[in-house]
Amino acid sequence: MNFVAYDKVSENVGTVIAIYQKASTEIKEQLTGVDIENDVKIPERLNIPEADAYLRINLETNEIYYDYISKSTFQSEINSLKQQLEDANTRNEKLAEESTLNQIALIELHAMVLSLLPEEEPVSEEKVPMKNKLA
Repeated sequence: MNFVAYDKVSENVGTVIAIYQKASTEIKEQLTGVDIENDVKIPERLNIPEADAYLRINLETNEIYYDYISKSTFQSEINSLKQQLEDANTRNEKLAEESTLNQIALIELHAMVLSLLPEEEPVSEEKVPMKNKLA
């Protein structure tokens, strides 16, 4: 039996970190892994440009295979960041428009509330006679 040590990627998939032909009990206790038959073959790794190959194990069937994931290029990262910036700017413009509309609505509400208040009568200014100054 071979012992395949792996890091779990999902419920049914692991990334192979080592394959031991005769794993000791100590290794099996320290690592997460599974025993597989000796005749299980490791597929040949294909050379796919712009892709990274990851040796995986199907945890349900113990099948070992390569998973090819496209490399993230510098230009694709720049394009992604440009798109995120453009999306953020669009959201900011919409929020600015909404803010302006909210301010207008508040001004109109304030004017409406003021129009509902009873008019205050002007305070009459009674002339208070001044005391004669002593000279």
